[in-house]
Amino acid sequence: MNPDYLKSKFSKFQSLPFRPGQSRAIDWIINSPRKYNILCSPQGSGKSLIGMCAGAHYGKFLYLCSSKFLQAQIETFFPEAYLMKGRNNFTCNLIPKYTAAECIYSTHKKDCKEKLYCNYEVRKAEVLQAQYQILNYHYFLFESNYIGKFSDYDLILCDEADTLEGILSSFISLKLSKRFIYDLHIKTPGRRTTKARDSISSWTDWINDTLGKNIVRQKSLKTQSESTPDIDPEKLKLIKQINYLQNITTKLKLFKSNLDKTWLFDDSRGFEFKPTWLLPEFTQSYFFRHGAKFVFMSATFPPKQIFAKQLAIPSDEINTLELTESAFSSKNRPVILSPSANMTYATYTEELPKLLVAIKLILSTHKSDKGLIHTVSWKLNEAVMSIGSVRFITHDSHNKEERLEFFKADTTPSVFVSPSSMRGLDLPDDLCRFTIITKFPYQSLKDKLVNSRVYSGSLGQSWFISDASQELIQACGRHIRHDRDYGITYILDTQAVDKILKHQEYFPQYFFKSLDLDD
Repeated sequence: MNPDYLKSKFSKFQSLPFRPGQSRAIDWIINSPRKYNILCSPQGSGKSLIGMCAGAHYGKFLYLCSSKFLQAQIETFFPEAYLMKGRNNFTCNLIPKYTAAECIYSTHKKDCKEKLYCNYEVRKAEVLQAQYQILNYHYFLFESNYIGKFSDYDLILCDEADTLEGILSSFISLKLSKRFIYDLHIKTPGRRTTKARDSISSWTDWINDTLGKNIVRQKSLKTQSESTPDIDPEKLKLIKQINYLQNITTKLKLFKSNLDKTWLFDDSRGFEFKPTWLLPEFTQSYFFRHGAKFVFMSATFPPKQIFAKQLAIPSDEINTLELTESAFSSKNRPVILSPSANMTYATYTEELPKLLVAIKLILSTHKSDKGLIHTVSWKLNEAVMSIGSVRFITHDSHNKEERLEFFKADTTPSVFVSPSSMRGLDLPDDLCRFTIITKFPYQSLKDKLVNSRVYSGSLGQSWFISDASQELIQACGRHIRHDRDYGITYILDTQAVDKILKHQEYFPQYFFKSLDLDD
């Protein structure tokens, strides 16, 4: 089908020409014979329009986003599509101070006289009837698998698909807070790993014991709730507790049905159980069975064999297309490789002074510009802050949003110093004209999951490097937000520079167009 005809279905794009590569990508999606399709699409290539036009070719399609913010952004550009959010985004018809998620009738499994007019149910019915639907991953996973309505799509578009494994893993993983463990007197599992001969049966016994205690507590709270007046504030507290416990019940059952020898246990912050890698039985049953064709879209992807391992799909059944065209000129987004210090754990103390000298030099070059420094870890963040520049603004683990807003409002050439801003940060125009990447963003080997993967074989090692490479690319894009924007990125860690120059398979081609080696 003609891509221009498909574009005409979307009012805000009818009179606009396609950007370079968009028409080709639309044809590629439509004509691909594979169920699994990777579209590596750089910033400024217009991947949302590519996805929407390809979707319009099919009878029914779903656009999945990683957050409600991104859902709203897509809806703004494509008003023809219908957006759906979870129950907690809708007020209760009967008791306006409650949300639909806190509905006293659904909590107690009773019929509500307002159900036909329920704000949530009415909107859900509208979206289910629509051909073009926009959901977030979290809502889709629960609705498609436990309610069964959002399913059977001709095409499912997965935006920010490089984060999909983490989303699916979070859905299946079990986390119990210290408060939950204390309140219900939950015991520590008899086996701390699945390596022992009887570990699976031991963990199964633990699940059954925890499940029983959880159900007893739910029944007790429901009895209290039923005898509490609707207008009493205590009622809302009880409903929230019941809903939380119901979610734990679902998670325990999911854990039990997917438990195998690859699962890990961590009790450093409560109890957490998660799989080393997702298994095909899980990804097929809970995600891929809901669509005939999938398109994974992102600016960054690992090599195909790693992506296949992450989502438990056959690598030879994946079709790939990488767009190198971008509306963001490479001249406006130079990346300068300036190897200044080797920031490995073994050489950190010796090399740190060299890194701080390099940072000071860049700051003197950009005296009048606002900037961003990615420090990757709290330890390095503290070391960079020790430079003592009055321009520096940083944050702790609790006040990031507040300090970020302060930075944005500041009219001086301040610099935001952060260990946790490589993704999701939007600093267009004069809010940021330079970015410094101090360290190759490897995940910590102290994390049990990371350690288990890395030492599981060569693919684990490749995943380790690939994961850090994707984070680095994301970090380079925080200050280039539209086609007229500009700014410089400096990469100072010799480890990062080495990976970029010697392991190009981990980086998209459009990234290399912006490289400028600093001699």
